[in-house]
Amino acid sequence: MNVADQFLDKAYHIVRRLIELEGERKEFILAISSPSAVDPSRDYVQGGAAHDMADDVARLEDNTQRIKALKRDLMVMQGYVKRIDNEHYRYLLYTRGMYGVPLLTISNTIKIPYTTLRRDYAAAKEALCKALVDWRP
Repeated sequence: MNVADQFLDKAYHIVRRLIELEGERKEFILAISSPSAVDPSRDYVQGGAAHDMADDVARLEDNTQRIKALKRDLMVMQGYVKRIDNEHYRYLLYTRGMYGVPLLTISNTIKIPYTTLRRDYAAAKEALCKALVDWRP
């Protein structure tokens, strides 16, 4: 696995984690804003700790901070891809490498033969290797 593969794998996992955290964030917001979240009859708890709205807000804030950190990391990684001059290569690195769209789907979308895209994607990864001179995993 060369440097470009490691880079794209890390970017792919960041994107997947961002999608996960965004989903959790939406659930937190729904839970906090639902009428049952402020139901005063739920204050009495038998055993265990009492549930408080502040706990939910703290979890939401923690989630938001993790999302912001991952977005910063992703923006830095996108900056490395932007160093590549060829627009077609950048498109392939973003769609296939970072977002995980299969080459066959890309081929059908932009009407370029699959074999040509495979060759171009390999060339794009080679160009990315040259752009990643100062990147450290």
